Amino acid sequence: MSVQSFLLLFLKSKKEICVYRSGSTVVKSYAALVLFCTVFVAIPLANCQPHKRIAVLPAGGYARNLEQNLVNELTTILVNGGDVEIVDREKLQEIKNEMRSQHDGSFDIKSAVETGRLLGVPTFVFIRVDDYRSTKRDVRKGSKTTTYGNVSLKATAQILSVETAAIISAPTASFNRENQELSESDTGRGSQTIGPIPIPGRPPVIGPDAEIALKKLSDAALNSVVGELAPKILRAAPASAVQRPPQKQPKVAGVQDGLTFLNAGATAGLKIGDTYQISRMVDSGMQDPDTQKPIMRKKQVCLLTISEVEDSLSSGKCKGELAQNGDLAIRSAE
Repeated sequence: MSVQSFLLLFLKSKKEICVYRSGSTVVKSYAALVLFCTVFVAIPLANCQPHKRIAVLPAGGYARNLEQNLVNELTTILVNGGDVEIVDREKLQEIKNEMRSQHDGSFDIKSAVETGRLLGVPTFVFIRVDDYRSTKRDVRKGSKTTTYGNVSLKATAQILSVETAAIISAPTASFNRENQELSESDTGRGSQTIGPIPIPGRPPVIGPDAEIALKKLSDAALNSVVGELAPKILRAAPASAVQRPPQKQPKVAGVQDGLTFLNAGATAGLKIGDTYQISRMVDSGMQDPDTQKPIMRKKQVCLLTISEVEDSLSSGKCKGELAQNGDLAIRSAE
């Protein structure tokens, strides 16, 4: 029997260990499994590596279109590398929308940390263009014109840990090419006679399109910087367990036919038989002496026992006062 026919490797997410099964044998030792994978190279060791989950975003600097291009190329390389999980486009859009609601879209540590904690993203990688220059110049010599191009690009990847709210690394990459010949053309020369001697003419020669050549040089700069940054990001990004967005606080959606409904159900972990203390924030009648604002207190309204559960809705009878829309549901201690 071949090695491939009986090897099965999978990551047991809750215990974060790799498990190998062969017949009735189960190996739960991480060290033993790594040794096994090393000997039988049929399975990539990447499956046993610490988990890395990041979101790659433009920093919102002066060259935003170029930053986005760098982000797109880096995302492709990192995803294909298989060593890190990149937050999907839908989640990235949610991150951008959340950050845009707090500031003008440029990189900001405080808002990034708040957004990361809200959406369960442990690491942000902000791509910033520090310098970009793309120019060309013509040099004429007789009937010939040579076009030269200059392209320079420098970018930084600021790697932010949401847990510590600190930039843990900021690798850079750069590309610089000066006086790169892009095109050469010749206006030609008509035939002429000098005394009795005829001088043949020379037809004009049109060289390659200098703008296209300059664009190719700029693309080479982008690819070079991306190729240099990608492994640096992989090395610097911290390994961490997958963070999930915190479950929302269940609230009372309404009361119908003697049943109190909550806006959370099975997908939020609610089960039949669970009990929730329904509470409401009410005015205590007192004012804060410093701010002069009303001091609110939590009033216990009723005790809800869940009897019916759907995906995003649950209900049951609530002993006590009548609940109202918006009341908080706090899980009772078992």
